[in-house]
Amino acid sequence: MSFDILNTAASGLVFATFGKPVTLHQEGLAPFTVRGIFLAEYEAVDVRAGVPVTSTQPMVELRESELPDGVEEGDSLLIRGKRYSVVDVRADGYGTFKVFLHKAGSHEHD
Repeated sequence: MSFDILNTAASGLVFATFGKPVTLHQEGLAPFTVRGIFLAEYEAVDVRAGVPVTSTQPMVELRESELPDGVEEGDSLLIRGKRYSVVDVRADGYGTFKVFLHKAGSHEHD
């Protein structure tokens, strides 16, 4: 069995077990619901400037196979009754997107 097949099977189990409903809203398309793993305060470390900078922001992991039109900056997600705007999307190379979010209607320092 190949690594890709094992990864797909394992990912399916993880999302089936820990994933919660996430409704994706994209311009010009009907909203639809997928399963995602949501972290209200994902910690990111950026070392590109030579000095580690840590920030926290909401993030949800989504399976690429469940997103026929992908997901991109400017889309919105409804998670646990709250609306979030997509600010960045990073593919992990194994069929999962890390989708970085901003709570809609909030300000930077909320």
